[in-house]
Amino acid sequence: MAQNITRSIKKDEITQKWVLVDAAEVRIGKLATKIARLLMGKLNINDVDYLITGDKVIVINALKLSYHKSKLISKLYPRHSGFPGGFKQLKFKDLIISNPEYIIKKSVWGMLPKNKKGRRILSNLYIFNGPDHKFVAQNPIKV
Repeated sequence: MAQNITRSIKKDEITQKWVLVDAAEVRIGKLATKIARLLMGKLNINDVDYLITGDKVIVINALKLSYHKSKLISKLYPRHSGFPGGFKQLKFKDLIISNPEYIIKKSVWGMLPKNKKGRRILSNLYIFNGPDHKFVAQNPIKV
């Protein structure tokens, strides 16, 4: 009688796909959850805890994000330089114009594990303000 044996997955057996996500007219929370699931590899068959099985994600049209009007007034992003008196708060309405990549990256980081693996996963995220990106040669799959 044959036994069913589960074997562990090796690092060279994993292939990362390139995925293109269009952020135009999409709410930030919905976008961040979709990106986090793709980055972590929760949709893949070979999902294991000890390897990064997720895909590389390219986000375009970050300037055209959709957001609720109350966020413009109330949402703040705290930062600290590490020095005494180095606390700053960045306003959402300023960031949406000057640095929308920061907003997307912070919202996705909130859904990833806060350890070395999470930081390595976040390095597979590439965000662009306009519709053009520099990863055309990788032939990304549009989601």
